[in-house]
Amino acid sequence: MLLRYTRVRGTLGRVSCRTLGSCSIREISHDTANTKDKAARSLPKRGLAQSKTKIIWAPDVKPRFPQGQLQAVEDRKLALHKLAQHVSDVNAVGAYQQAYHMWQTCLLCTQDGEITQHVIMDQEVALSLAQLIENHYNWDECLDVLNLLLEMRGDPGAQKVQQPTRRISTMVDHKVARAVLDAILSPRFIGLPGRRLAGQAALQMFTDFGVFQNDPDYVALNIRICGFISDQNNLDRRLLKRINVANLTPREKFELALAHARCLQPEQSRELLATLSDLTKEQRIESHMALCASFAESAKHSEAWEQLNELESEMLWTADQTAFDKSAVVHNSRINIVFATAMALTPRQPFTYYYHTIASTHCSPRFGKQVDVSQMFIDTATSIRETTGHEHRRRASLHSNLFRCMCAVYAMCTENGLKTTLTLSALETHLHSLQRDLVHKTSTEASASMHSGLDYASSMLRSYLWALVFTDRVRPMDKSTRAWDEIKHAEKYVPGFKANVVVMEPALVMLVPRSIWTSGLRGAFKDNAAFMISDEAMCAMHWRPTFALSEQMAQRAHAEWGVDHRVAPLRVLLAVTQGWNRQALEIAKQSLLAPHLRIAPNTLALEGTRTSKYFEQLVLVLSMFKPGADLAISKVHALVQSQFRKIKMTERLAIAFLYCCIRSRNEATARDILMLLEKQGTVASPRVHELYMRACLRSGLVPRAIEIFHRLAYETRRSVGEPSFVYFIDYMADQRESCVGAEHAFDAWMQNSQYRGRATQKLVERWKQVGMSRESRNEHNVFMPKSPLSDVLQKVGVKKEEPGKYSSKRWLRDWEFHMVVSLVSAYVVSGRINRASDWELWILDAIRNKSLSMKPELISRVSGLLVRHLTFDSWDHAKCVLDFIIAIDHNTGHGNLGKQVYQLSLRHTFTSLHYFAQRNDPVKTRAQIRAYLQEHNAQYVSSFIEAQTA
Repeated sequence: MLLRYTRVRGTLGRVSCRTLGSCSIREISHDTANTKDKAARSLPKRGLAQSKTKIIWAPDVKPRFPQGQLQAVEDRKLALHKLAQHVSDVNAVGAYQQAYHMWQTCLLCTQDGEITQHVIMDQEVALSLAQLIENHYNWDECLDVLNLLLEMRGDPGAQKVQQPTRRISTMVDHKVARAVLDAILSPRFIGLPGRRLAGQAALQMFTDFGVFQNDPDYVALNIRICGFISDQNNLDRRLLKRINVANLTPREKFELALAHARCLQPEQSRELLATLSDLTKEQRIESHMALCASFAESAKHSEAWEQLNELESEMLWTADQTAFDKSAVVHNSRINIVFATAMALTPRQPFTYYYHTIASTHCSPRFGKQVDVSQMFIDTATSIRETTGHEHRRRASLHSNLFRCMCAVYAMCTENGLKTTLTLSALETHLHSLQRDLVHKTSTEASASMHSGLDYASSMLRSYLWALVFTDRVRPMDKSTRAWDEIKHAEKYVPGFKANVVVMEPALVMLVPRSIWTSGLRGAFKDNAAFMISDEAMCAMHWRPTFALSEQMAQRAHAEWGVDHRVAPLRVLLAVTQGWNRQALEIAKQSLLAPHLRIAPNTLALEGTRTSKYFEQLVLVLSMFKPGADLAISKVHALVQSQFRKIKMTERLAIAFLYCCIRSRNEATARDILMLLEKQGTVASPRVHELYMRACLRSGLVPRAIEIFHRLAYETRRSVGEPSFVYFIDYMADQRESCVGAEHAFDAWMQNSQYRGRATQKLVERWKQVGMSRESRNEHNVFMPKSPLSDVLQKVGVKKEEPGKYSSKRWLRDWEFHMVVSLVSAYVVSGRINRASDWELWILDAIRNKSLSMKPELISRVSGLLVRHLTFDSWDHAKCVLDFIIAIDHNTGHGNLGKQVYQLSLRHTFTSLHYFAQRNDPVKTRAQIRAYLQEHNAQYVSSFIEAQTA
């Protein structure tokens, strides 16, 4: 008997899972029987390997050839003829189902005439399927065919080292294996977005089969694979260091030039190509395709367009040139230019890492080019419609590639606030049309017992959902509703389709609170800033409303793919923002215990789940609550240290851990992280030192924190961030002895900010009017330098600016408001009620006059101040709290405090009011509260308070 995988699609069998060590074993029992051999059979499991799959013994299939040899031979000839027709028509669905039908009816045989259960061992069928992949222009449509070819791999979940490699290399003919590999590395994929996915599959096959070391093209294949996956590090450090470039053959130099282009080094590619002579026309075409993609992904669309014009030159396309279809190559290259440029010009946001291409780390959105790209898309779509027919668009995959490009352009335009003729309704119509075409192709084939094209359906739906994520023309709640409707529509109308992590990732991103989304560090993509949640979200955390569908998505994620490294950090974040800290902690623990290998989405290659990006995102969201920060320091930090060869402590990962150290008040771990960065030779940015300063402050090491503050504020041109001043003021306020430290920190910020022209003038005037207390004036301000501030800053090159030159035109900036509230809190807890009242009246006037728009984050910050008031059992303090609630009700619109977002922002205040009443004659106090609110026409708040605290 031979080993094979089983596959579950739709309702093919009952599935139960159990955990054995680190591997999840899936046992499958089928209820249906094959009409011929009465044995339960299914398609090979998706991918080259799957840690959730168990190798089982397939029942013996009764061979047909001995009993009805003549009929079987005729059946095989007819099947091969049909397969050849599908290959000629570039029909991946038909070819897949025909090959599966041959496997199912035992029509596969080796060159020796022996019956085989493996498609790749049937040379005729395997070479035909390889030719189909090579002639295709859409990677997603080839996955089913490739999976059928490579189904004989072993299970990687059992052992860390792959054992079946040698056995496979001896069983599979070298000619077939090389043909499949060349098909995966087809020149047609070179300028398309799917080339990285194809490169991962090629790298996996190259590693697994191990039959190419004696191949004369071994080095060329290595270089080509590195280029396909855009792996510059592997190309430079591992490959080029072991070989002499001068000794490379012309073929290898050509592949190296293409690899440089795919790694976003087009100038090096041009230089190397200039040294090569006697390039064939096919090689020239391929080089122009690679350079087109390289310039486009670098957001250099002018240079990309020049390459496209050279690609369209008639000199490249002669009558005897049949390796490429000019129309398909030119149109797909044009689509890819628009698509890649649109992706590069779409701002990066938290948790959109997997949406963007490699260009995300090489360029940033450039103002002014978005309009040009939008017009380029219109011209491209018009040209395709006018010059190609429906059948040609299908064969060249223009319809699906154009839809993916349409979604990227829509996302770029809406995220950058541009007008566009594209609408979500048009995208939905196009998506449904592609789904209908897929269903039609699947249902019209002779053997439609197995579902196919599901990766293609997932890819198209994912493109639409990312466009929905970036649009600002739909309310967040409506976004999740529309996303869920599209997922259910696809599951209903596409046979066998079930939303996987590829689809659900953008659906979960839509549930990320808008405050985190809008305050993300947009446009800054260096290592110390990219993809990080901003300080606004980290320092002003509050409970946020849950959408009706978020719980359904969370339950589904928990049941199927909750531990997947792409969505686990997202699920932790969503749980934290709902206040479900215990659930967030469980999700994180499950994710850390999950298998470390998995099949990469939309590719048949294995990938490690514990990547640097996974740790960055997970640690960052764990830093948002105390138990999560403790888990990150105790478990995740140790795990990263144990895998230091694979997981390098990058600056972004260090920043995420430092946030955890701040939350957990763990200065020792923060110091270890800084020492590790220094040991690696990484020059830590001022942001890292600033976060270490906060960790020292939260750990009680105030002198060390102030020492670092002086070094950052007065020995460099960079100023200390306003969130750090908030930390200082809050820490000083918590001492409860005096307000001196808080006033000194606030005054230091005021002088520094005013010198640089950033302080809002109304706040400057207010500070001059109120000033510091006598006690603070009599003590030395440890936050100020010994020399005059102007002399110190001028010495390091900071120029004095005009007052208010860079200040906000609003009443106060958000962080200025946070600092004022923190200062008032210091006054309250230290007993300086008169000074607190002066500032509170100033704030109340601004709230009542709507000079300050009270967002949920600001309300949450005020709520912290009100809770401090209610620690005093005094009606005067309670009346101050009620005044703020009434003013906020007037500011947000009378009656709007009943909305969930405001209820959650004031949750702690209402709870404190409840306990305040319980401590002080409950009946009388509640009557006073109701009467006071009724007097100010806000009596509805009293019933809401009672309902919240019941």
